[in-house]
Amino acid sequence: MKLLASTILYFIMLLALPGCQVIETFQEFIKQSEAASTAIENQIGSRPLIGWNMENGRLTEVNVYFDNLVDKDITVAQIEQVVNTAIREAS
Repeated sequence: MKLLASTILYFIMLLALPGCQVIETFQEFIKQSEAASTAIENQIGSRPLIGWNMENGRLTEVNVYFDNLVDKDITVAQIEQVVNTAIREAS
């Protein structure tokens, strides 16, 4: 009986999550990071992985990782400019 009650409570809580502001914020950050990743890939030629940290619903840090750059002649300053522009436009 205890297992059944806890399972029902779990599903009720699971159904309540989509209305939560936190879930909507995560979904928005995911959309923005996908848009930025696509924009960076279009300009540099390599698709980066974008990670982010947030505290109390506020974005505090964005990390951009490249596994392998196609264009080896691109400078860090050029990458920085492309990344900053893509992140600003996506948000």
